[in-house]
Amino acid sequence: LEKLQKLAEKLHREAKQCDKKLNDIDKRIAEEEKRVHRLHPTDALYICDQTEAELKALEKNIQTIFQDAESLRHEGYHQTQELYKRVQNIHQRWVNIRLSFTSRLLNPLSCRTFKTEERQMTKQQYIEPEKHLVDTDDAFRFLQECLDWVNGKLKFLYTAEYGNDLPNVKVLLENYRTEHQIIDQFHKNIDQCGTRKNQFKGDEQDLYCRLFTKLEKSYSELVVLSNKRLTNLETLLDFVQSATSEIAWMNRKEEIEVTRDWSSKTLNIVELEQYQETLTSDLEKREIQFNIVTDKGQSLQLQKHPAVECIEAYLAAMHSQWSWLLQLTICLEEHLKNASAYHQFFAEAKECEQWLHHTEERLNTVFSRKTFPVNEGERLLKQMLELREDMMHYKNIVASLTAQSKEIVPLKQRRQPLPRPVKVTAVCSYNQLNVINSAGIEGMVPGVCFVIPPPNPEAIDLAQSQNKKFDSVLALWSKKQNKMKQNMIFSTVRVIKSWDFTTFRSMEPAQRESIQKALNEDGQKLVDGEDTNDPDLKRLQEEINHCNKLFQDFLKRMKGDEVFQLLYFSQLAAGRSLGSKFIDLVTTLQNSLNDKEKTLQRRLKEPFPHDLDTLDTHVMEHKEFETALKVLEPQVKEMKDQFQSMVKKSPVLQNHHDTVIEVWERTWATSHLYIERLKSLEIILSSLDEATNVVTQVEIQLANYDNLSAERTKLSETHDQLMKLQEEIQNGQTVIDKISIDLTNIQRLTECTRPKKVQNPDVKKLEVDVKKIIKRWNNVCSQVVERLRSCEAASELLVAYRTKLDKDEQPWMTQMTTRVKKLKPIKSVTPQEAEKQIHDTLELYNTLAQRKPSIEHTNILGGRYIREAKTNTLGGRYIQEAKIYDLRLKHYRDSLEEVHPSLDASISKKAKIVVGANVISQELDILNKQYTELVDKILQHLNDLREFLSGQKDYKVRKFLFVPEVPLSLFNSQN
Repeated sequence: LEKLQKLAEKLHREAKQCDKKLNDIDKRIAEEEKRVHRLHPTDALYICDQTEAELKALEKNIQTIFQDAESLRHEGYHQTQELYKRVQNIHQRWVNIRLSFTSRLLNPLSCRTFKTEERQMTKQQYIEPEKHLVDTDDAFRFLQECLDWVNGKLKFLYTAEYGNDLPNVKVLLENYRTEHQIIDQFHKNIDQCGTRKNQFKGDEQDLYCRLFTKLEKSYSELVVLSNKRLTNLETLLDFVQSATSEIAWMNRKEEIEVTRDWSSKTLNIVELEQYQETLTSDLEKREIQFNIVTDKGQSLQLQKHPAVECIEAYLAAMHSQWSWLLQLTICLEEHLKNASAYHQFFAEAKECEQWLHHTEERLNTVFSRKTFPVNEGERLLKQMLELREDMMHYKNIVASLTAQSKEIVPLKQRRQPLPRPVKVTAVCSYNQLNVINSAGIEGMVPGVCFVIPPPNPEAIDLAQSQNKKFDSVLALWSKKQNKMKQNMIFSTVRVIKSWDFTTFRSMEPAQRESIQKALNEDGQKLVDGEDTNDPDLKRLQEEINHCNKLFQDFLKRMKGDEVFQLLYFSQLAAGRSLGSKFIDLVTTLQNSLNDKEKTLQRRLKEPFPHDLDTLDTHVMEHKEFETALKVLEPQVKEMKDQFQSMVKKSPVLQNHHDTVIEVWERTWATSHLYIERLKSLEIILSSLDEATNVVTQVEIQLANYDNLSAERTKLSETHDQLMKLQEEIQNGQTVIDKISIDLTNIQRLTECTRPKKVQNPDVKKLEVDVKKIIKRWNNVCSQVVERLRSCEAASELLVAYRTKLDKDEQPWMTQMTTRVKKLKPIKSVTPQEAEKQIHDTLELYNTLAQRKPSIEHTNILGGRYIREAKTNTLGGRYIQEAKIYDLRLKHYRDSLEEVHPSLDASISKKAKIVVGANVISQELDILNKQYTELVDKILQHLNDLREFLSGQKDYKVRKFLFVPEVPLSLFNSQN
């Protein structure tokens, strides 16, 4: 697919080039048509031959494009029809232009046969001696060969390509450096031709001088074009390398997103969340570099670089890939959200399933015992009640899972073969993979662009099975509880049946009555609530009746004893009084403590307060709660004393006593934990407020900074301010570190006070708030470090730049300007003075040429450090650092808008300062303009002097050392 995409891009570029060349040819035909009747037939024929050659070359290119289009069609590329149609249009246009060329140029020329022949005869009479001299004279032959060689090179340079990718441009540049060296060394042949013109006299000398002048002009044009091509290839290579690097980086990021398997079982959500944060940060940082490269490309466009098609293609590819990468970040966010919900749902469902299974095992083992002591039975019944509370908690979890199951996406379907088409939802703009929309149109889009929407049958089935399992376990619990109560009564019956008369008589009357009353009440509750046909219930009723009869028998026996009767009634009165009082006190205490415990448990489950004022309200309420709890302390002490004063303590009274003590101690322990949690919450809320203030202050300070100045004092002030801010950050680091510790404490205490709760949204919110603060803090630290680096680098570069510009370049420029102004005008010089002035002017020109590296050393080629360090320069480096600093400041201010909506009001208003990068840009523009104007003046003066001396008859022009013009690589303020 990638190869097809590259072939399609190549076809698109070549088609665009063909279109442009056809435009040029069409325009040339229209221009030549207007002057074809005025041109010499030979010249007109030459133009026609040249145009026809270009049309033939284009025809070959179109055939090649047709072959590429056929290859794409054969491979099933999705845009084949559009590309094929475009190639057909280009071919049709070529046919039309070819017909236009024939009718508008060739046909009119064919009507001028006689005149052409006449002119050709005249021309031939003139050419005959020239051709004869070229054929017979070595000097003329060598001159003609040089002229042909130069014209051939000129023709090559006018039509030479610049390549359309990095390897091609590299090869072209390497090859042309050799070619440029050959052209540069060819001036020896030009000098050799110049020395031979004095060998001739009369007409031969005039002819030779005319040809030599043509050779000199052509060679000068060749040198300029060659230097321009070399410079253009170098700047193109620099841009293409930078652009290729950016595209490669984006391609690597794209590959990660496109190939990630979101349906993988080993997907690490935590790592992906960290990767998402890192990717977002990398994109923000990379955007600066990206903008620098695009600015460089746009600058080359504005300068009308001859390889503008290649530059436009790379810029389009960069912008397209950047936009695509931004779309992929949207996909990452959406998929991460869905995957997180998916894995969390199944993790909670698995934990819930394990708990239900474990509970079922406990009910079928621990709570299925048929015989046990009464005390053990009471303990088991209490555990069953606690288990019931846990089940109510898991009932909420099961209900939540059922609701969530409808929103879970079917991730597994992403990697399973699809038996039929599946509806999907696009989460971004896209461009690859076979899909069919509702209109039946097929396209290619990567799977990462889509989400298979809910429902997830697996999640729904799992939630439904959890519901059924929970109902089953709840029914089992009810069944086991009833059986437990039955077994408890049977255990009590066995104890009663084991009594003898002595044991019965030794018991306090109140104790005997409470046991009999509890036995009958519990038995009646079971009988009333269950099926009366149950054999176990029938047997239970029989056993209870037997126990009641046993009580009656023992009481009758005791009443028959007169001696015992008096003792019995006295004990009965005393026992009733003491036992009733104890029971009443225990009942009152237990009801009060249960209410207190319920209140406390409700508060433990309440969401955390989000501010300190609300927290203070909670603290005051809990102080009132503890005050009310302490009021019960005397009653608890009284209950203990009464229980201790009893001579004989029955198991029932012992159980009531122990239950009250346990609830009392548990309530106080839970209350202390709640107090610790409130204190920890107060600490973390205070820490968050403090950390937020610290981060906000630093953010506002950073947003208040100005762009980098071009003045050393202001730059030094900025550096000092950043150093001071860095010290403040080091001092504030302890505050940021503290909130992480405080968060760990509140998490631990919350787990202690909510042991049965799997998720705590209020704790989760605190975690999110802490993460946001830490992220903002890390961003602040990164900003300060990066700004300090840019500021220090810019400061060093500014010192070097100022020293070079103020003490070196500007004085030299003033001196050279004065020398150029002193040159005499051509009109007021004699041939002898002109010859001397040529020496002086050449000396000036050579001085300017020798100064070229120094001027370039105060400039910049592109907006940043050039990778191969060809001509990386002081002023440009400063501007690079300043622009990076200013762009980073702008991006940072933009990023704070979400955190600080009223940021503009927080930034102090200052007088508008001149941006340092703009100052340096203007200074360099002035310097470069002065230099180029001096070079142009010198060259123009030299040409004027040569023309003046060439027009002087019988005046011998001597050979001069001339350094060919080499275009300067100057800084462009638009870059």
